[in-house]
Amino acid sequence: MEDPTAIMIGKVGVGKTTIFNKVCDANRDADITDDSCTRQFVSKKVFYDGMSMVLYDGPGCNSKEDAYAHSFVLRHGLTCEPLNGVFVTVEYNPRIRNNMGGDFYEVAKILKKEAYDHIVVLVTKMDQFHADSKFPTRASMEAHIRKSFQADYGMNRVVFSNATSNAWMLFDDMRKAIAKLPKVQLSYTDEEFMEHFDLKAWKGREQFDLHRLKKHIKKLCAQFEEGLRHLVATRHMLSPQEVQDYIYAIIQQNRMELEENVYQPFLHRNGENEIAFDDYAASIELQKLIHRAHSDFRNEAKRYLLVNPDNTNDWRNAIRRCQHCREVWVKVEGCDGATTCGARPSGRDASSTAYYRLLWERVEGKLRPGKFLMKPQTSDTKKTNAAANQKPIGCGKSIVWSDQAVVPPCQLDCLFSTQQLENILSSFKMDKQFQMLKNRKEKEIQPFGELDEKGRDKKQYAGRSANLTSAPVGGC
Repeated sequence: MEDPTAIMIGKVGVGKTTIFNKVCDANRDADITDDSCTRQFVSKKVFYDGMSMVLYDGPGCNSKEDAYAHSFVLRHGLTCEPLNGVFVTVEYNPRIRNNMGGDFYEVAKILKKEAYDHIVVLVTKMDQFHADSKFPTRASMEAHIRKSFQADYGMNRVVFSNATSNAWMLFDDMRKAIAKLPKVQLSYTDEEFMEHFDLKAWKGREQFDLHRLKKHIKKLCAQFEEGLRHLVATRHMLSPQEVQDYIYAIIQQNRMELEENVYQPFLHRNGENEIAFDDYAASIELQKLIHRAHSDFRNEAKRYLLVNPDNTNDWRNAIRRCQHCREVWVKVEGCDGATTCGARPSGRDASSTAYYRLLWERVEGKLRPGKFLMKPQTSDTKKTNAAANQKPIGCGKSIVWSDQAVVPPCQLDCLFSTQQLENILSSFKMDKQFQMLKNRKEKEIQPFGELDEKGRDKKQYAGRSANLTSAPVGGC
């Protein structure tokens, strides 16, 4: 029977390596430091009473030094071989949802969906529990933790440990939690790696900048959330179609303002021409923050749409971009032949035609639905010097609809605020300078190490003794 195989991941200092040392009779360095003292993954096959398990131990997920290197190692550890289980290790804290739950999420977010059913929550340092009137025994607290993780994250497998945990009992609990789970082979594309993992550690004064950016994003999205609530509360004053159009408009405007008010100023302030790996990493990390904030708002707004904009069987193929002025249009009638940029549907009285572009404007600091008048450019409008809010639509030049470029998926998604992170990151992946820096950095990283016969990391102790030899795969 194939040995169950598992990997331990968790924040720096939660006790992963201490657990590994105890269960595997190893001696990896587990001292308390400002940053992870574990730099590579090692594995060991453990035997107890005729049963065995392969366990991997590696670096923490929230390193403050060279986050990319730690993430690179974590990626290789998670994908090195099929796994039965992933032990997401969290330290006991009486504030279950705020602290333990938050730590769990920050670690588990590096995992893709196919790993969710293989997660085991490993709670360490349970000796820090102190009885009170609500939880008079450790057993009652453990039951509460199990219930909380099941309710909040759907996690049904939880293992507990403390400083005095018996190695055999801990091995037995961990093995039972994963033994019946099928193996899964995880993999990450470069785009998925950049989406799930931390690329840069914001430290020192950079943390002030990160805090300011997060506050700016939160404040901006709060304005849009209030505007959406106002629209929903007053929707009886508008036609159903107008309500739908305004929802699409606020989704688009949310993405646009996050880009213009947060990301672009950041690039301008920090230099638009990235020259170092950290410059690219910082830009990507900020785009991830923006993308997540926009996705949260977009998902809330989608609740009020009659048609799911994420439905792939929609009318997006009817979207083209003018070859002359680059304006994007949706074809609502007619064939694929000759037309003019800016031509409107023919089923209206041309003499009274008025077209409006919906947008949201700020009224006394609050976002409210608005619109401005749009009219085709004609000789009459030129002569009468139309009002400032009467804006021309299209360039009026002749085009053949079927010959116009289909809007690229990444641009189309951006237009309708369905842009996925892999599209955002693709430009970074393709950038030659970034690719060169990335490859150079990864060549210097060794994701895996070995233990010597005393259970210590070979590389760390290689200079201390000329007599150390590699340890055979075997029991503790």
